[in-house]
Amino acid sequence: MDIVCNYIDGETPIAGSIAIKDNGTKRRNIGLWISRYLSVGKSEWLVKVDPDCVITGDIVLPEHADVCGTLTKFKHGIWPLGGAYAIRREVASKIAAMARHPNHRFQCDHYIDRHGMLMPIEEDILSLCGQALGLRFAEWPGANIRYRPYWQTTEILDTEGFIFHPYVKEHDLDLPTE
Repeated sequence: MDIVCNYIDGETPIAGSIAIKDNGTKRRNIGLWISRYLSVGKSEWLVKVDPDCVITGDIVLPEHADVCGTLTKFKHGIWPLGGAYAIRREVASKIAAMARHPNHRFQCDHYIDRHGMLMPIEEDILSLCGQALGLRFAEWPGANIRYRPYWQTTEILDTEGFIFHPYVKEHDLDLPTE
């Protein structure tokens, strides 16, 4: 499997991943951004992770799915939460081609990022493509993906799984204070 990590200035990609830096493409052309990270690697599976993930063990993938993760309802259907998900290469290639359509940028809602920039919700486009392709979705046991709060080290040690999102060591409440 190939692990791809999208990141922006100020973030550190996960060691050993294929690092894709966002140079403003996501904000300007969401379809090109999606196409860019879904087109890397050569393995049967692509595992997309954010830099605030921690991988604690061997990644286990389901046999009978095209896409797996923490499934959530988005604007056009279901798609895994964006912190981490896995997608078969053949499906990633199809979505990469579909996402480039210029009208897709009008198919998604937006949010304000931590820098005050208006950003498209990429899962809206991904869910649109997933529904159009009739993909097989599966929950991903062992992937502990949530939006917030940050995972703490003690929680991770007490929880079964192999990938956690979000986790940032600096946000860990269990760190010793000086």
